[in-house]
Amino acid sequence: MTTRPASFVTQEPTAPRILHAVPAGQPTSVHQLAPGLLEAYEAVGGQVHLAGCALEDVPVVRFGGDPDRQVPEDIILCPEQKRYQSVESSLSALLGLGNVSDALPPAAAPGEWIRQVVADAADFAGQSESDMEVVVIWCKYVRGKIQCTIGEALAEQAFEGWAHSLKPPPFHCEVTGADSLRLAVTSDSRIIAAEQMGQCSLTAKRLPNCELVRCSVTDRLVAAENVARCPVVLKPLLPDELVTCSSCREQVSPEALYGGTCLVCGSLRRARFDDDRLLRVFASIPRLAAWKYFRMGESASVYVLTASNLFKQRLVVVDKISGQLRHAAQGVRFSRVWTPLAEKEFSESL
Repeated sequence: MTTRPASFVTQEPTAPRILHAVPAGQPTSVHQLAPGLLEAYEAVGGQVHLAGCALEDVPVVRFGGDPDRQVPEDIILCPEQKRYQSVESSLSALLGLGNVSDALPPAAAPGEWIRQVVADAADFAGQSESDMEVVVIWCKYVRGKIQCTIGEALAEQAFEGWAHSLKPPPFHCEVTGADSLRLAVTSDSRIIAAEQMGQCSLTAKRLPNCELVRCSVTDRLVAAENVARCPVVLKPLLPDELVTCSSCREQVSPEALYGGTCLVCGSLRRARFDDDRLLRVFASIPRLAAWKYFRMGESASVYVLTASNLFKQRLVVVDKISGQLRHAAQGVRFSRVWTPLAEKEFSESL
């Protein structure tokens, strides 16, 4: 009987020896994670706490059997896509793969599944499993929510990332667009970035700065709903600061007034019959078209028009949107003295 030489003896592939490790200092529970996350936040008059948090064990397969290799061949099973990829240096730093320590495999990871992960990772990396020693490094991936409550108001911020390098995520303020770790509540129970909080000087209500307007006359910050806007200079101001033009009787900013007359009335220009603005006024007051000379101006809200003939002149103020007559007056041509007319009187005077 002859014996086949050893070199011709067929041997079954040897299963790899699998070691297990974890990144040194990696938090392993919600209890360990929570203090580092929550202490970064400040809720003015309220509190911040975790509202749901789960840790997932993600395997990183290191080929070579040395947990402390400086340039390992690491293959990770991505937690989101459930696919394999090589671990680049930036991800390695986030995972803490530069310093790992021996550990037991997770209790929830069956041995058969672990062996399959190693086999799939080896296939991805083009490694042979024969006579191989590998290390499976178990990295924790975290998902959860931070919840802030101030009085009856509530805000949440979702977060996820690697437990080894997880940083407190700033709350994103939907109202102001700011990101912040400091939170405060408005008077109408909205939680916003504390740095973006302001106060209306009229009502003392706490509001986001983006909802406050500075009065151009007094320099006071007030809620946007509490300000008027001058139709001439287009600046916001408190309603109490408006003054009346002695000519058109429109309410304007003191900045728009000169000698008692607003800048629009003081700068009327000759208008031709083909002027679109003049035609719109004629549409509202057809009998004006019978007059001979016209001078015209406009603000953001009204048309101001003087119509004159040889001796008389009329002043009309017409709303630009509705076309309604807002003010009318009569006077003598070349005079700046106007006598107000009621609508009926004005109609009869034409």
